[in-house]
Amino acid sequence: MKCAVVVTAITDGFDAKTMLDITKPSLEKYCDRTKSDLIIINEPKLNIADNIEVKKHLYYGKYNYLRFEKNQVYDLFEIYDKVLRLDVDLVINPYAPNYFELEDYFLYITEEEPNRSDEVKSIKRDLGEVEGWNKTYFNSGVVLASKRHKEVFNIADIDFNLELGMFKEQNVLNWKVRKLNIATKNLGRNFNFINDGTGAFLNEKIRRKADIIHHNIPIMQTKEGSLGKIDSMKKDINYFLSEPKYNRKLI
Repeated sequence: MKCAVVVTAITDGFDAKTMLDITKPSLEKYCDRTKSDLIIINEPKLNIADNIEVKKHLYYGKYNYLRFEKNQVYDLFEIYDKVLRLDVDLVINPYAPNYFELEDYFLYITEEEPNRSDEVKSIKRDLGEVEGWNKTYFNSGVVLASKRHKEVFNIADIDFNLELGMFKEQNVLNWKVRKLNIATKNLGRNFNFINDGTGAFLNEKIRRKADIIHHNIPIMQTKEGSLGKIDSMKKDINYFLSEPKYNRKLI
């Protein structure tokens, strides 16, 4: 079985190269342990924005369509059996398990709380109804997919002149998964520990127990003041590099 960790590092308002440099040691260690290839997507190929003719809808100009370049993984399934697709603004815990050992039937995700029912309504209005899907919604920054799931990353049939809601790339992936009736399994926050506004992410002891720490918010408000995602990523990676006997038991 051939597996790959695929990271999209194309600047979309933040310094993707800097974030990649920070997290690369954690990615390389994970690939070494799981005997998987590390692939960096750092050049646009899909160029979605170039095909948009109508540029007057609400979110155009505030949304960077480079985020859709994550779907370059579609072609990689010609080579790989499984792909762990990651955003660049995250750090992998050195004790994270080998997720490639999970069965290939499910698409593995982390559902978001609170739910994104408004985004679900928005994407269904634009792309079509999906019966029975009303609020269950996952974050697209960490997704484990197998070859059988390849078509969820095929966006050739999407009309990008439509609004597609606020979180366009994420909304489209959620819609494709439901429309194609792909079986998903929610691995919980350990798989994709995002800053969801509850305050848990600000607690370094809690955050560093997760397998994959996703610094999805540009600026965190801590007791010490504001902390940007690059600085918070540096703190986490430096902690892991300096704590070889780190105890990852959840608290």
